[in-house]
Amino acid sequence: MTDAFRTRDGGIEGEGTKKDGGLGSEGTIPNEPGGVGVGAGEPTTFEPEEDPEAAARRVPDAPSLARTGTSGPIPRPMSTGRVNLEDMTAAIFDESRTEHRKALRKLHHDLIAWFTTVDAHGEPHSVPVWFFWHDGKMIVFSEPTSSKLHHVRHGSPVLVHLDSGRFGNDVVVMNGTAEISERSAADWLRGFADDYNEKYAEAMDDFGMDADAVVEKYPAVIIVTPTKLMAW
Repeated sequence: MTDAFRTRDGGIEGEGTKKDGGLGSEGTIPNEPGGVGVGAGEPTTFEPEEDPEAAARRVPDAPSLARTGTSGPIPRPMSTGRVNLEDMTAAIFDESRTEHRKALRKLHHDLIAWFTTVDAHGEPHSVPVWFFWHDGKMIVFSEPTSSKLHHVRHGSPVLVHLDSGRFGNDVVVMNGTAEISERSAADWLRGFADDYNEKYAEAMDDFGMDADAVVEKYPAVIIVTPTKLMAW
């Protein structure tokens, strides 16, 4: 695919096209690109290019990670008051599609998720977590002093991704909103104890812990409601 960028007057500059005032020895890169990401139709943000088919299937206008260069609470995405998160959760999983069925299987059975938040300065923080998929939400038990809990308490959105497989063809990346439950981990566990014990039996044995010890060490609960899914 030929690299190209769209100029502000609507024209197209092809690869290697010389431009007055450009940067570099060839003078081919304009000082103010103002470009559009190839294939996405959105302003370029210098983020990794995602799979074109996945991009076409994204739920539009979903919240993304907050970026801020100032201290203080992390701003939540602006709400219009019209978005029902329960409806959005159902909308992003289409069980008629193979990749979505696979994503749901992984959310039920994968043991580890990478859980990403941002701090007050917009710095990302990513840690591996155990989780339980329950009624369309991700339940994460946490130590009460953890950084991720602090970030969520101050309004950080969340991005979660699962293991992508040996060759990167089992991708599940999920954006979401997060809240801290008023209920304890022990209270939550009573609702799905048998399934949780079955899922993490080998892992708990390896750590020398049972489920009661897990919720004692990680008594706080983060609830993640998905708002956008990328899967293939």
